[in-house]
Amino acid sequence: MRTLVSSGRLDPITPPSFGTIAANTLSNSVVVVHENSGHGATLQSPCGGQNLANFLSDPTSVQDTTCAAGITTAYQV
Repeated sequence: MRTLVSSGRLDPITPPSFGTIAANTLSNSVVVVHENSGHGATLQSPCGGQNLANFLSDPTSVQDTTCAAGITTAYQV
């Protein structure tokens, strides 16, 4: 079964390295790292939500997840 492994680059709880470890144990996975996102990356941006929706609607197709690399966050001090 194809599995989506989604991580947030800034996630201190389950960092992307954990996703890589998990993906290495799966025979068919898609790994997506969402830049400037934390825990729950698929729910923190329109990109993450769209990546999840696209995967769930057709998990066998090639997924365009390029938006994940361009996620930005506005920080305020």
